[in-house]
Amino acid sequence: MHIVYTCSHCDAFIAEIDATGLTEVQLGFDCLTPEERQDIIKINPNSGTIFVAAICDSCIGEIERMQEKLSVSPFPFIH
Repeated sequence: MHIVYTCSHCDAFIAEIDATGLTEVQLGFDCLTPEERQDIIKINPNSGTIFVAAICDSCIGEIERMQEKLSVSPFPFIH
């Protein structure tokens, strides 16, 4: 079983693995709801390749920077 991980935000390639012999539990897929599985995991029926949508390090960093900016009050208060 061949698995390719790509970023769901920027479509960047993250990694690919040969998961032959690995179970859904070992891959962490057992923790997903049926809806999450449908959104995150796609299978190419011709090749059998599994594509998993994840988030790359660059996008994680950008999300964290945006969260930091949003948590700063735009109206500074004097105490």
